[in-house]
Amino acid sequence: MSRSAVIGMLFLHSKGLLPDDFYEAENKYIEMYPAYEPNSGMRMYALNNW
Repeated sequence: MSRSAVIGMLFLHSKGLLPDDFYEAENKYIEMYPAYEPNSGMRMYALNNW
């Protein structure tokens, strides 16, 4: 999957539209964007910078 899905999730979090807990936010984001399937590197980047 492309980086854009992770960037979108990070953006929504920066605007306060996703929870502060990464795993909870990821589950909520999957409900909004079912095609979310980041590669491990991008997912780890998001997790480490959450």
